[in-house]
Amino acid sequence: MEISRRTIYIAAATFVLIAVAVCITLLIVTRMSAPPPTPTVPPMATAMPAATPTPTAEPTQAAGTCGQHGSTTVLLLGESLPESHQARGASAIRLIRVDYDAQTVRVLALPPYLWVDTPALSAAQIDATVLTLVYWEALQVGPGSDRAKMAYAANVFAQTLEDNFGLVPDHFISVRQGVFVDTIDALGGLSIDLPEDVDGLPSRSGTYSAGPQVLDGQGVLDYVSIYSAGGDEPPAEWERLERQDQVLRALEAQLARPETLFKLPDLLRQFHQDVVTDMGLSQILVLACILQEPDVSIEYLELDADLVTLGEDNILLPKTDQIIAYLNTAFVQ
Repeated sequence: MEISRRTIYIAAATFVLIAVAVCITLLIVTRMSAPPPTPTVPPMATAMPAATPTPTAEPTQAAGTCGQHGSTTVLLLGESLPESHQARGASAIRLIRVDYDAQTVRVLALPPYLWVDTPALSAAQIDATVLTLVYWEALQVGPGSDRAKMAYAANVFAQTLEDNFGLVPDHFISVRQGVFVDTIDALGGLSIDLPEDVDGLPSRSGTYSAGPQVLDGQGVLDYVSIYSAGGDEPPAEWERLERQDQVLRALEAQLARPETLFKLPDLLRQFHQDVVTDMGLSQILVLACILQEPDVSIEYLELDADLVTLGEDNILLPKTDQIIAYLNTAFVQ
């Protein structure tokens, strides 16, 4: 079953804001339930009682950022909007790598039309497909309720990343589509400084002038939904991913404003039913904590275009060894 590229791009735009709304939810949980966690020594660093007391204790490791050491990787998946004859795949894909010791957060965008082998879909007798359809096919064979199917599909997706690129996400957040436009409007629009003029008329998305401006929800949706109109031309995939990241940066700045914080409880009520995750409350609190740290550096990454080859039907064929090397040097390090 196919998914139209316009559906993918519009749904991906929705996910960009919903993914940020997940972070908003994390911030709300922190602010409504307790202050950010006070740095404490991790349990593993606590000395066990010795059979014979000694006069001096072994030095303990100092607590890291938000009381944590090491790193964690979170897979963010956004469903596409289903149409009557089309699949509901993962239209937007982000990997978030949090390094507590280096105080860095890396956000990596993966193109939905990247071709992958799928041993995790052996139950569906599918040997290979594009990333966006890995999620869809897993939904078809997943057990239980809709939310249980979403969790199953996210785990299959994570296993596929490991099978192809050796990248193992520690947790997942899977997000249903919807409420995109209303969320931006509830924030009073999005203040954004566009680096250049963008013509979206070929994809019926309007035109955008360079410079600072405030876009309403529909305007933001149209901006990050712009795609190549030529039937024989590959989509401007990397330009689209960059526009998504521009929106993420603008939202990051807007969420820091005091007037925005007052609107967070309403956004929590709006989004909490649309998110499925395997993260527990304590893990959410830690992630929320580091997102609020003033010294944390947030970096947005994309797979370089020279890491793939354009195949038939604009499918992106991976240069697997080079992608693995890129992930190990630019994302995981």
